[in-house]
Amino acid sequence: MVTDSAQINVDCYLKLDSQGLWLCSNTIAPLAIDEFYQHLQRRYQSSGAGLLTQAVKIKGKSHNQLRILDPTAGLGGDAFLLNLQGATITLIEQNPLLATILYYAIIKGYFSPSTQIIYGDSQDYLQQLKPATFDIIYLDPMFNHSKLAKAKKPMQLVQQITSADNNSQIQAEQLFHSAQNKVAKIVVKRENKQQQLVTTPRPDGVKYGKTVRYDIYSRCLSSVYFVGQAEVVIPA
Repeated sequence: MVTDSAQINVDCYLKLDSQGLWLCSNTIAPLAIDEFYQHLQRRYQSSGAGLLTQAVKIKGKSHNQLRILDPTAGLGGDAFLLNLQGATITLIEQNPLLATILYYAIIKGYFSPSTQIIYGDSQDYLQQLKPATFDIIYLDPMFNHSKLAKAKKPMQLVQQITSADNNSQIQAEQLFHSAQNKVAKIVVKRENKQQQLVTTPRPDGVKYGKTVRYDIYSRCLSSVYFVGQAEVVIPA
């Protein structure tokens, strides 16, 4: 989730009781974290991950070979679905409440033990990332709903937590450009009515759903090789 870590709504908080972890707000009904991931699991079992599966596909690699970085983790819903298909997931989240939820989901076994959660700044991480460490970088910038009520309850709460700061679009664009030449493919989730995240480059492909789409950039990194100890990247 792209957000300023200082922008935390003090009316949101976490509660742990005998029924598990809850994300609470003074204005929205609490969200049971266990129920959230269990619902995703049931949805996957009944209908799979659909377009998301197609969007992250890399020729010659099965899903259980994919290494995916999600630097806009949020509640990790899409990463959870990709993890169910066998992909190895690394999540980055700089909001402490959301990072705690992700850590809880990992220790409760909703994600595989190989899943990593990094509490920190995604931009800093990407700038230091060595090319080809991951196969795919998956970006899901927060949708800018004109009316908060249009969003489902989990997203309403996430928007409250992060306050949807005004710089989120700029931050997301910066993440995209930092991700270029780092992986073979970048996948960006957008609402169908939204323009693409960046003006250039243009997506190499798009997968459309009823309300969302996946913009696919599959020529981000053509090859990586080493000369002595120096890592050399040849852009596509």
